[in-house]
Amino acid sequence: RVLLITFSDGTTQTLNPADYGNQPKKFVNIFGGSKNASVASSSVTVNSGYMNAVYAGGFSDAEATPANVTTSALVMNGGYVTNAIYGGGLLYSTVQNATVTMNDGYTLFLMGGGACYLSDAQNIGTPDNPYPSITGKTTVNVNGGNADYVMGGGQGYALVNNSEINFNDGTAVEVIGSGSNGTTDNSVVNIRGGEVTDYVFSVNRGAVADSATINITGGTVANAYAGASQDSSNTTGKVTGSVSLNISGGDVSSIYVGTGINDANVNLNVGDRTIIAQGGFAANADKDYTIAPGKEWNIESGRLVVPSNGSITLASSADGRGVLNISDNATFTLDGVLNTDALNQINGKVQMVQGSELNYDFNGNQTTFAS
Repeated sequence: RVLLITFSDGTTQTLNPADYGNQPKKFVNIFGGSKNASVASSSVTVNSGYMNAVYAGGFSDAEATPANVTTSALVMNGGYVTNAIYGGGLLYSTVQNATVTMNDGYTLFLMGGGACYLSDAQNIGTPDNPYPSITGKTTVNVNGGNADYVMGGGQGYALVNNSEINFNDGTAVEVIGSGSNGTTDNSVVNIRGGEVTDYVFSVNRGAVADSATINITGGTVANAYAGASQDSSNTTGKVTGSVSLNISGGDVSSIYVGTGINDANVNLNVGDRTIIAQGGFAANADKDYTIAPGKEWNIESGRLVVPSNGSITLASSADGRGVLNISDNATFTLDGVLNTDALNQINGKVQMVQGSELNYDFNGNQTTFAS
């Protein structure tokens, strides 16, 4: 398929993949930045066409010649992208601040960061030392169109300092605060309209190091999770700072605590809705949680239910105690097991269902309160 490209100076170029020989896997990638060179800013607008990937940043295959961009902007008004749209660049390309806006069209992935993996021979970053893809902030605005996966972070072992997703309209299968792997320091997801047909959650693989926040004020969401969704594919990520799930509007069918949050402060504020303390609806979903020493779970509103085959353990060490805070606007329903070694680790009322247990272990002497 032929593409018509218009440059910032008004000149145009026709790009026909057929001109590049009989290659069985030829495809079109578009970059807003440069190749192996840095630029101050980049701007890409896609109105139509069929392409593999679109990068707001640049492309560098050599660490010595990075393709950095200070400010990038990418707008998709139409077209079909078979792979991904990125707010960042490819490989050795760092963007300081990026904005990606989708108004129409289709893409498989819509990502706030860049891509750090091209092939087994061309990939950068590691789990412990992800490559800086976005050093300031990336903002993803979805106002229409269709994307299978909307992610605030990057692809591969990318580091994104701050990401924000504003889902205002359109359709997505999954909306995820982090990237595919790597690390996102701080992520915010705002669901204001549109439809998410499967899942909204904070972290995929890799980590959210500082804070992960999900705000749902409108739209339709099938399943929402504070942490990772075990109903999605291979979600092994963790949040190590704080995670917040706030729901004040919209149509949300099911809400789960999710996984990867045992070492995080957790804040749940969902109005009069019910939250299930498990990783999802999958048969093998985790149902056992630990509130780590020095961490707190704050149930600000809503009804948190520990299922009959689930548990929450309030851990203690020399570093502190795990604490469960239940506000007067919230309900904590125990249908499973709650373990603690100090009753002052629990602030608020616990409603015990018949068959549930509260185990109090004081200096090795356990007392069980059974309903």
